[in-house]
Amino acid sequence: MPKGVKVNISNSNIDFPPGTASVDHVQVTLTGSNPANHYTQSVPPGSTVATFAAPVTPDTYSVTVQALDASGDVLANKTDSITVPPDPPVTLTVPSSISEVLI
Repeated sequence: MPKGVKVNISNSNIDFPPGTASVDHVQVTLTGSNPANHYTQSVPPGSTVATFAAPVTPDTYSVTVQALDASGDVLANKTDSITVPPDPPVTLTVPSSISEVLI
């Protein structure tokens, strides 16, 4: 089943510069070990979560959260990592024989 990812963000996990500039938006980026796995989302300041809808490809991701001003200049950022695991394999067992039951 395809997975989505929720990244929890708050002022406590980004060191915003004190009173120097106004945060216009927060950009959250997932960058996988495979360069093809790259997702970016912008959320308003004060948001507590960024949700990436399924499917997010299984991989180990660097998660970067950046506070940006209206010009797109980075005011502060935080980087962490997460792993989106693959789905477990599905095993189907087929009976070796089928018998009829009369009712």
